[in-house]
Amino acid sequence: MTPRPRLIVGNWKMHKTIPEAVELVKNLADRLKESPPTNVTTVVAPPFTALQAVADLLRQPGLFPQTPPVLLAAQDVHWEDAGAYTGEISPPMLKDPGCRYVIVGHSERRRSFGETDAIVRKKVLAALRHGLRPIVCIGEMWSQRAGNQTESVLAAQLTEALTGVDKDQVRQARHAHAGPRGAPAYSSAAHGAVGARGRRARADPLRRERDSREHRRAARHP
Repeated sequence: MTPRPRLIVGNWKMHKTIPEAVELVKNLADRLKESPPTNVTTVVAPPFTALQAVADLLRQPGLFPQTPPVLLAAQDVHWEDAGAYTGEISPPMLKDPGCRYVIVGHSERRRSFGETDAIVRKKVLAALRHGLRPIVCIGEMWSQRAGNQTESVLAAQLTEALTGVDKDQVRQARHAHAGPRGAPAYSSAAHGAVGARGRRARADPLRRERDSREHRRAARHP
């Protein structure tokens, strides 16, 4: 059986104007032609303003050599389809340029904008409702890791994020663990949380995604 492809996502955060984003994608294409990845799904997540320009470029025949080609993700999404939510973006708006994935629950959103596990769950359900694949971010703080709370924190985050998601939908989701800055990317405790308690949170179909750091850097900043 062919192993499930690794998911490598380049989250550009609040970087790149539209011309810069186009240039970055061209540089990424050159890098991948020099060293084509194997059994990898490559995804880029530019800022909202550059989604359409990047999407148009990704559709150019022959730009990327691998199959599947590089796919498009958004960095966040609102849980409503439309409404008086100034500054937000809805799932249908992300489908327009061709987004296939969307990042939800990023640590920066949790820390700087007060996103809770309950909000993450609403975003997961909204994404799935519109055929977007959510990349669910989970992670503990230094104090939680030092207090041996990694397992319970990650399990609680997964449990809340996937509550109400049926088994078939869960298979469309991916998770990404980001521990405290400067710490190992994926500790044994984190693995245990996802592998054991996370399964009881209906996360059993989720596959642990390991970073290919060199490839990830290329996807962000060639």
